[in-house]
Amino acid sequence: MYRILLVDDEPVVIQGMKKFPWQELDCSIIGTASDGLEAWEQVCSLSPDIVITDIRMPGIDGLEFSRKILELNENIVVLVLTGYTDFTYAREALKNEVVDYLVKPVGFAALKEALNRAVARLKEKKNIDVLEDRVRSMIPIVQKHRLTALLRDYDVEELDSEDPEHFYMLCLVSPDNDSALDSYVLERELQNKLNASISFREYWYYVFVWMFPRTSEISDFQKDLRLRLENAQEDMKERYDVSFSAVISSFTVSMNTISVLKESAVNQLQLQISAKRGAISIQENPPENEISMEKYRIEIFLSLASTDPCILEHRAESFLSYCRENSRDSSEMASMVQSCWVGILYLVHVKPDGIKVAEVVTESSFLENLIKLKVSIDDRDRSLQDDIDRTVKAYLNDHYSEDISLLDLSEKMGYNPTYLSRLISKSCGKTFMKMLIDVRLRKAKELLVSTDKSVAAISQEVGYRDVGYFITAFRKRYGLAPAQYRVR
Repeated sequence: MYRILLVDDEPVVIQGMKKFPWQELDCSIIGTASDGLEAWEQVCSLSPDIVITDIRMPGIDGLEFSRKILELNENIVVLVLTGYTDFTYAREALKNEVVDYLVKPVGFAALKEALNRAVARLKEKKNIDVLEDRVRSMIPIVQKHRLTALLRDYDVEELDSEDPEHFYMLCLVSPDNDSALDSYVLERELQNKLNASISFREYWYYVFVWMFPRTSEISDFQKDLRLRLENAQEDMKERYDVSFSAVISSFTVSMNTISVLKESAVNQLQLQISAKRGAISIQENPPENEISMEKYRIEIFLSLASTDPCILEHRAESFLSYCRENSRDSSEMASMVQSCWVGILYLVHVKPDGIKVAEVVTESSFLENLIKLKVSIDDRDRSLQDDIDRTVKAYLNDHYSEDISLLDLSEKMGYNPTYLSRLISKSCGKTFMKMLIDVRLRKAKELLVSTDKSVAAISQEVGYRDVGYFITAFRKRYGLAPAQYRVR
């Protein structure tokens, strides 16, 4: 049986709730309290599974009480009772991870429904299945920072590392309605249900990332994730009238290719939303040999930016060793080397002087050609630095109010996005995303001083669709909220 603690400062409410047929719900009342302080003592001493508490009471109010409970033991489920219908209280309760918000008087049917959800949450917390245990990544803090930086800032120069022991996969989710409430509910519910290694919001969508051992069955996880999303979609539609669209990506074996994975998923999500909202799709996984080849291409490409020539030599030799071990004959070996060479030139995207795409590159000439390519790229980058700086700044000043990304700029300029990211960082001293944030916040500051537009209107005008996210970014940069900055 699940152990229940009842908390209300009205004795008639406590007595009335005691009359409910708790045993039918597989529950039993282990204690009652009439104020927050007494209730806190009982939580500490009795360790209930579920706490049903009034939102306003002497000692500690219900919202503060629920926060303290979850700080003490995150496995306790909290239900809030109140006579107030103001949604402000509901929103604060949801922020404190309260499972349900019930308005008095509470009937048996409503309480039963709420308790069923509470019991489901307890089972989810206490009986995490084997697959979820395997997926829950114990990623070192440094790796989490690297993944987040790569996905949000495309800062590839700081991420020149490989991790052959893991797969990486992500899921993009977008609310079907562009409202702050829908976005808030979506973020809160999916963070609880998807159990991602990393999650954050970017523009109009949310990004969830997983990292797990190469021994895992990726297709099984993708199917399980889709089922979780479908269940979440049904639950959120019923409880909050909130719906969403989602794309589950294919996977990659290299941390450095995950930004490419993300851009592909963003493109599919945009197409999906324009065709049919509410859809959940899975991108097809490439064969294992294609994944390995892509990893080597990316790693060799990144080593072209290194000032240490030994890194390029080491990466090239690692790739050639892989080819020797996995090719059946000399013809297949030559095909793999040539394929990698053409792929690297594609990543560079703009053909350097003296390098022919159609040139046949053999095992013996592979490293020599890479060194020649590196010299050519370095010479060209130096000549392009001033032009890149001017072009990027002009593009940001013209388009900062739109939902733009590095992919948009790379298509306009004719560069591979990963290569352009490296070039922008070298030429401008900042990543594309950091430059975009600088422009948006500077424009917002100007509008706050020179106009009487609302903070929400300014947020939209400078490219932030979520006013809460805009306020947070503004306060982080300038030390004041936008409204405070305006009247300072």
